[in-house]
Amino acid sequence: MKYFRFLLVFQLIGIFISGLNAQISILSENPQGIFMIDGAGDDPSSGVLSTTQSANNVFVDTDGRMGIGMFPNATDNSRLQINGSIMLRDGTQAEDRLLMSDANGKASWQSIGLSYVNGYLHPTGLATGLYPNSSSTEYWTGSYIDLPPGTYAVSLMTMMTTASGAAWNGIQSFWARMSLSDSSTGGTYSADIQGSSILYSGNLHVNAIYGLVKGMLIVKNQSTATKRYYLITWYGYGHGTIPTTLKYYGSGYYPENKFYALRISD
Repeated sequence: MKYFRFLLVFQLIGIFISGLNAQISILSENPQGIFMIDGAGDDPSSGVLSTTQSANNVFVDTDGRMGIGMFPNATDNSRLQINGSIMLRDGTQAEDRLLMSDANGKASWQSIGLSYVNGYLHPTGLATGLYPNSSSTEYWTGSYIDLPPGTYAVSLMTMMTTASGAAWNGIQSFWARMSLSDSSTGGTYSADIQGSSILYSGNLHVNAIYGLVKGMLIVKNQSTATKRYYLITWYGYGHGTIPTTLKYYGSGYYPENKFYALRISD
């Protein structure tokens, strides 16, 4: 008698239990998976459900995957599979925000933006100045940038000027080169620089007092810790007899100077 009463209650509220595997469905006599809710009550009594019929259903398969608006894809290990749009309101939502996760997988809505790292520019750059064509030795300018793991676009713009403060004459000019190194004591450019573009460059024009060294390098820190990259330079290429050194080279002396990185990927 009690069994009959329970069965009557289940039928009244639309719950259907099928077979020894205990498939349970609500508002449907055609359960798919181990648990199913037919939101619109439009499923056929047997057979395969259409896409339209599945769109208003909730499913749980035998592997514990849940599908909303679709039966879970057996080749996809995602625990939750949704066919349709979602709405998530946790207090962080706002127009044009992206759903982003932290290191533990906790998601929240965040503003779109690039991670920015500011480099350090030494107040005066090379302490002794740089004499063009003097040697092929690499010099550290005293400037550097610290990059956490990831891939960055590292931009530089730094002015250079003659130590005498006077323009070189018409037969003198200088092409400057700079790069990033793993060492402050010499050596070549860092192997973390990606692609064939490995130098910042610029020139001091004929009859000019000031010039610019600028450019952008792609740097990938593949380690697990923040890494320091040193801004280095070497003699470059001069034309004619150049009677003076350069000063404030690779420095933060001028307010126009910039040295920064934008993170572009992990």
